[in-house]
Amino acid sequence: MTLDELRFQALMARDEDDYAAAESLLEEVIQIEREWGYRASMILNVAALGDIARRRGDCASAGVLLAEAAALARDVGMKLSGCWSIEAVAKLAAAQGQDELAVCLFGAADALREMMEAPLPPSERASFDDFVQVARTRLEIDAFEDAWERGRNLTWPTAIEEARVAAATVGASAGQALT
Repeated sequence: MTLDELRFQALMARDEDDYAAAESLLEEVIQIEREWGYRASMILNVAALGDIARRRGDCASAGVLLAEAAALARDVGMKLSGCWSIEAVAKLAAAQGQDELAVCLFGAADALREMMEAPLPPSERASFDDFVQVARTRLEIDAFEDAWERGRNLTWPTAIEEARVAAATVGASAGQALT
């Protein structure tokens, strides 16, 4: 089976809420990518693994994985893959109640995708919009608009670095809350 087939199976398992199977398959893909030095393709897979950790409530692990994905995107210079990482970190921040941070990162990802003419696929757009809407309802209108605009004005290097730092920070604070 090819790496693409393994990744496809992992994402199918994720979409069916079979997180154990998805994690196992993604870990296998990432191990092969590490061995072969496929850093660029690792970004999406590490981000997907981090997003699965968030979905199953392990925000500490999600933070570690998403910080790694953001660092890889920064180091390799993969802007589109970096957008996926930024969006996953924004969802993690939202899940932890850090709505202003989440909105800022969602705004950054939205602006970067607009600049690259690479909109979210329809299958992902609904989730993005849902997270943004929840954050909008939990923030005052001025706070929401300020955070959104702040994110939209971030440059690529600043946005991906803020996502990396946010993932590590949010993940660490989630881990401390458990102890």
